[in-house]
This record gives sequence, C-alpha cells and structure tokens, in this order.
Amino acid sequence: MDAYQQHLNWIYDQQRALLSQLEQWASIHSGSDHLDGLHTMLIALQQAFSPLGGRSREVALPKRQRLTRDGTIVENFLGKALSITKHPTASLKMFLGGHMDIALKQQQPLEPCHRIGNDRLCGRGTADMKGGLLILLTALTALEKSPFAGKIGWHVLITPDEEIGSPGSRTLYVEEAKKYPFGLLFEPALPNGSLVSTRKGSVNYTLVARGKASHAGRDFFIGRNALTAIAKAAVAAENLTNREKGITVNIGYIEGGSAANIVPDQAQCLINLRVKEKQDLAMTEEHLKDICKNASEHREVALTLHKDSERPPKLLDKHTNALLASLQSCASQLDFDLKWEATGGVCDGNILADAGLPNVDSLGAVGGSLHTQEEYVLNTSLVERSLLVARFFMQLANEEIVMQHARSSVS
Repeated sequence: MDAYQQHLNWIYDQQRALLSQLEQWASIHSGSDHLDGLHTMLIALQQAFSPLGGRSREVALPKRQRLTRDGTIVENFLGKALSITKHPTASLKMFLGGHMDIALKQQQPLEPCHRIGNDRLCGRGTADMKGGLLILLTALTALEKSPFAGKIGWHVLITPDEEIGSPGSRTLYVEEAKKYPFGLLFEPALPNGSLVSTRKGSVNYTLVARGKASHAGRDFFIGRNALTAIAKAAVAAENLTNREKGITVNIGYIEGGSAANIVPDQAQCLINLRVKEKQDLAMTEEHLKDICKNASEHREVALTLHKDSERPPKLLDKHTNALLASLQSCASQLDFDLKWEATGGVCDGNILADAGLPNVDSLGAVGGSLHTQEEYVLNTSLVERSLLVARFFMQLANEEIVMQHARSSVS
C-alpha cells in the first residue's frame, strides 16, 4: 500500500452517503434569481463544510445591472457568495471554486430528483454543479483527516451567479487570481469522463429597440416598428457567425409588441457570442454596434446594445497542461485513465485564466444533459473524482507533485 491509499480507503464506502447528500442539495431551488433558495443553499453549504474548521464568511455581491425592454437600466440583487479559508500561513496555497446556483428561473418549478437504476441520479444541478461541490467537500475532508493536513492553505469560494455569467462575482475571481499559484474548479467533467482543456469565450448581450407606436390601419406610415428593426438586426447579427474562425452568434430570445393592429414601439433581443480567439470578441462587438447604428439611422428606431456578461476564451498554456498531467498521473495511481479535450462551454475558469491563474475547471462529477430536467450524474463518479482530487491534494502536500509550473503565490 502506498503512502496515500490508507487515507483514501474510507472514501470507497461513501457512495450511498454522497448520493443522499446530493439529493438533499438538489432538492433546493437555487436558481440564480431565486434569492430565498440561494440563501437556503448557502446555509446548507455552511453546515456541510463547517466540520472542516475553516474560517467561513458570507460575501455580498454588487447588484446586477440589466436593460429592460423600454431601454431603462435596472439593478437586481444577487445572492451572497460563501468564502471558506484554512491554513492561511502554509507555504503552499491553492484556490478552490464552484457555484451554488442552477440554471432554472425562480418561477419555474424544480422537478424532484429520481434515480435510474444504480447508475444515475437525475435532477437539475446534480452535475452542474452540486455534485462537484460534494466532491470538493469529500476531498478536503480526506485531506484534513490525513497527516498532510496543514501543509496546504486553501480558499474555497462558492458563488451564486455563475449560470448568468458571474456579473457580481467576476471581480472576486479576478482578485483571488492574484493570490494563488493555481486554482481548481468543480464544474462537471464531460459526459465521457474527460476534463476540459480549452474553452471558447462567451459574451451575453441585451439588444433593445425603441420606435414609435401607431395604428396599423390609420397611421401605419407614421409609426416606427421596433420589432421589425430588432428582427432585421438579429438576422444581421447571426450572419456574423464564422464557422472557420469558430465565431458563433446565437439569437436566443426576442419579444416585443402587443397586438397585430398596433405598430410596436418597443422590442428586446438576447444575443450570445462565442469565439475561440480573444481578439474576435472586440472585433465582433464592433460589428454588432455598427449593425445597431445602421438600423437606427435607416429605420429611425433607436437600438441600444448592453453587455450583460463576458468571459474571454480559455487557452491551454504550459502551466495548465502541467496541472492536467499531474491529475492524470494521480488517476493512473487509482487505476483509471484520465483525458482532456476542448469544449465550447464556458465557466469561471475562463475568468481565472484571463486573470493569469492556471486552473483546471472540470473536476466535478461525470454527467450530462446539463440545464435540463434530464440532467444526471453517474453515481460512481462521485467516489472516483473524490478519490482523484483527494489524492492530488495529498501528493501536493507531500511535495510529490511540485508546482514549479505555476507562478509563485502572492501574500
């Protein structure tokens, strides 16, 4: 038996307990806009992490700014983040992150979890990413129970707004990126079990059009149709998609008008932009602004483009590649193969990487059908990934893994 196995063995017997805990967490409706549900989830996480003995505190986030259909900027409260730190004076430090919110609006009902045989647990948030938070908790518990406890200082940050682009917690991640040599996030692994290497960048926009209402029969020609203007702008925006460059523009939602016999004076459109290269973010945004300007000039309808959130592309540099290789080595010691591949999805790992922090961001549960009522986790992955992360922590603390590839931490 190697130096770590005896401190990992207890995890093998935890699957039933892990599934039970995950079902409890997944029964909490913690949609990004469900403030009461987020508070309930925060309390549940505080209780679950409290046996670790770290310093826990709630962190209030700035309000989220949004553009309404009439072009007015409004501010909405966000939930609070949970910050937990332990062993802050240790020579080696690591940043550990995740989110408690799920991709479900407050007014939408949360379907109950259900099991499919012995293999899967289905339910919103099971994979993305309450299963990942449970893996993080289990791995930290293993570390703190082992002789290697205290050799690594760690900071856990669990945020309430990842599913809406982290508008409030982005600044927290940027600040934390300055303090640590590397980071780990617990988003779900890909359905085939692979970790994520590179991610596209993503920007969410709200486009608002304001025209002039009129009677569609008597005064059609004095009206200025905001809905038509925004529809034409949406088509022009979609045409910015470039498969060869990896640029996609998705029109996700359009609303406007009230009745067929009224020329509508207000309309709104939601747009998502994804790119492989950072320079394409600015370039495509300029094109979007030109589309709005041209529509405003030629149709006498005022179009306003508001950036709701932004995450730059995450590239695979040598530091992150070395982190992945270290995790792969740990997996081989646990008798399973670990690979990684690119994805078009984004997460807070994009923000950390853009701020200069090497990170692996998909150490959570293996699952799929994210953001749907069919979302699931593979039950055995809760134990498998807990073992992987716990072993990585212990080998790191024992200096078997040396973080020479990561930058020096800042006090």
